[in-house]
Amino acid sequence: MRAVSDLGFIDARPSDPAVSRKARTAEQHRRRLIGNVVFAVVFSAISIGWFTTLRPERLGGPATFVMVQGTSMNPMYHTGDLVIVHRQAHYEVGDIIAYQIPQGQVGARLTVIHRIVGGSPTIGFTTRGDNNPALDDWHPTLADIQGSPWLLVPKGGNVLAFLHAPIPLAALSASLVVAWIVYQEEAPSIRRRRRSAGALAPDPQDGTASEDQT
Repeated sequence: MRAVSDLGFIDARPSDPAVSRKARTAEQHRRRLIGNVVFAVVFSAISIGWFTTLRPERLGGPATFVMVQGTSMNPMYHTGDLVIVHRQAHYEVGDIIAYQIPQGQVGARLTVIHRIVGGSPTIGFTTRGDNNPALDDWHPTLADIQGSPWLLVPKGGNVLAFLHAPIPLAALSASLVVAWIVYQEEAPSIRRRRRSAGALAPDPQDGTASEDQT
């Protein structure tokens, strides 16, 4: 596009391709910086959330992951549900708790998620599944309790169990490796195509293509 000067003459000088390329490069850098900042903020938020709420207890965190088995807690929980529990300062009648069956008893070390219906933390709680007619045989104390429900993920236990199986886990790992290799091979060619496209992009001032002179 030709510009009219203050003296009324038409300025027929062509636009400087280097200026256009520099402007495009600055815009690309600005967008890349914004993208990096957004990624850093989102990643930090997810990391903090995981560290403070979802970090497993064996790693020093507050969470224990319990997969529901059976129908004893229907209709609240169903087989395959994943319940994330957090420890509480105290427990009382009416609370749902996840606890490990005490050592020396049948089923020791298995995790049960049932409701407190009686007892006390000193002599042991009496528990029962909401869908069970009979009381549990065990009387967990505070040392046995892993926590009360904090988050329910319907059918999340099935997904977790599937991913822990050897074949799906190996397939997922192999897929990630293949995707990374393909990305590493394709990334240089993609960057070259972008640079070529940027070099031959239409000049916003005169509507013509600016050929890269470098």
